[in-house]
Amino acid sequence: MATKTPGKKKGRNGKKSVKAEKNPVQMEIIKPEEMEPLGDRDLLLKPVNSWRTYIRRLLNEDGSYKRKYTYQVALAAQSMKLLQECYLEIMRLPEGQRFALNELSREGNSRKVSNPVVLSYIRIDAMCRANLRALGLNMDNLIGGMSQGESDDPLANLMKALKQ
Repeated sequence: MATKTPGKKKGRNGKKSVKAEKNPVQMEIIKPEEMEPLGDRDLLLKPVNSWRTYIRRLLNEDGSYKRKYTYQVALAAQSMKLLQECYLEIMRLPEGQRFALNELSREGNSRKVSNPVVLSYIRIDAMCRANLRALGLNMDNLIGGMSQGESDDPLANLMKALKQ
């Protein structure tokens, strides 16, 4: 007679059933301070924090900052830092390789491909614009106000919008 191991049932195909496991594997929770040294984290977050402080100061000067914008300001600061780093990476490349790279195919033929860093820059730029738009830190609001003016003169519409 075969002995059974407790908690392990076999299905039709002879393999152990997932439902039969009584003691599921316990996941170990790792605290953030155990993952990386705190000094490195602070050093990496320093530029993002300076962007966050700058954006918050701009909003405070305008009088439009509210506590509920905390996370949106953090997102905008992170995306601005990413955009800056991406720009610097593009500018570090030689003049002829900034927008297109020469790649060799398997056959040894040379071909031009678009630089993936430039494509990343374009995506991050769109993300930054969306984050700034959410905070009201772009020109969309001003342009929208000017286009709703009565006259066709944009300067007159701007002056009218500023008086209101």
